[in-house]
Amino acid sequence: MVGGKQSWGDVSVRCSRATLSRAVLSCAIMLSSFLVGCGAGEETSKVERLPTPAEPSDLARVRERGSLVMLAWPHQESSFVRRMVKEYGEAGLRRFGGIDVELLERFAGELGVQLEVKPVQEGFAQLIPALLAGEGDLIASSMTITQARSQQVSFSDPYYAVDLVVLVPVDSTAESFDDLQGKRAATVRGSSHEEHLRALGFGDDQLVFVEFTLENYQSVAYGEADVTLVDSHSASKVLPEYELLREKLRIGFDSPARDHYGIAVRPGSDLLDALNAFLAREKEAGRLIMGAE
Repeated sequence: MVGGKQSWGDVSVRCSRATLSRAVLSCAIMLSSFLVGCGAGEETSKVERLPTPAEPSDLARVRERGSLVMLAWPHQESSFVRRMVKEYGEAGLRRFGGIDVELLERFAGELGVQLEVKPVQEGFAQLIPALLAGEGDLIASSMTITQARSQQVSFSDPYYAVDLVVLVPVDSTAESFDDLQGKRAATVRGSSHEEHLRALGFGDDQLVFVEFTLENYQSVAYGEADVTLVDSHSASKVLPEYELLREKLRIGFDSPARDHYGIAVRPGSDLLDALNAFLAREKEAGRLIMGAE
């Protein structure tokens, strides 16, 4: 300032200082925002790393729901799962009976829940896909434990053993599988019998696929197939009951294979241990029919 008057130099200095102050303030704000942002990011990262709540176990879901959902493929000739139309007429279409049903009713009772039998609509081969899709808690449908199935589901300990027999036309001279080379075999698609027949060398062009076990018998009786493979308990039930089939068919010979039925659950399901403990108690109490000896 000169003689009480402000010089341009003074103005320039003050402007420079003001500009510098604003610049410092701006940097401070930016640094503060950056630090706050980093802190928020760290906090967000910590939240995202928190463990997610565990999914309820199968056993917990069953108890919470109050019902055990049993997937099955019922048919009238089965001793294991069938609709009870003979006992209740049309109302029996919605009621189910058989060895598997009675066994799983007792298991459900131990869990303190009700048993719900849920038939699959597309056929026996859809039981495992339905289980894996979460449509039921387990499969109990006279299902044989096989290596192929065990790669998809977990099986309980065996609860029923069954021998297999080969049915042929009454005038057939077949006495072994060697006599059936090139013949056509009837079988339910997706069944363990299909697996056995394929292992014996029956190809796609030799397999006649049917939906129900009774149709195995009918296919051979009416010449649509030359042979079929069935469980021994099925043959002992069906042949005495149907005179026409008894007249047209005979048991040609026993198969060397023996099957074992198991209850299937999803891999890793905690229902498996509960099932095996239950089956052990049933066997010890003499309530478990083990089938072929």
